[in-house]
Amino acid sequence: METFVHARGPEQVLGEFFRILKPGGSIAMHEYWHLDDDELPPGTPKDLIESIKQIDKESAMPTDRRLRKGVLQQMLKDQGFVEVMEKDLSKNIAPTLLPFYVLGYIPYLIICFFGLQVNTEAGVQGYRGLKRHLWGYSAVKAKKPLETAVDS
Repeated sequence: METFVHARGPEQVLGEFFRILKPGGSIAMHEYWHLDDDELPPGTPKDLIESIKQIDKESAMPTDRRLRKGVLQQMLKDQGFVEVMEKDLSKNIAPTLLPFYVLGYIPYLIICFFGLQVNTEAGVQGYRGLKRHLWGYSAVKAKKPLETAVDS
């Protein structure tokens, strides 16, 4: 599943996943994560930082701003999930983003020249941010325990 970034109430969503899963059942999620503003390396281009925030806003991804590295895993644990595991897949998706970057670069420059912003920005700035390790993409798996505090 790769829709969690669009959730308005992420804790409530995870709580519902926990509620409906059978004991011993698993959930697998593929989600983006990014560095917080205070974690950004010195010299990070301001246009890139603002672009990523704009993409979050225009793509209706309210939870994305909260998903720092490790935050989703902690949110799952807070809801009662166990055996929470994460695998960083950032290197695996770079080749997928490259065509969006290449095809979108010239239109992106034209759009920026006119002071406009559209989704072309996501392909170009997303690739730039990934290459700078400002964000990444992870697979996260968690399990509902066989017994929960409510069951006992």
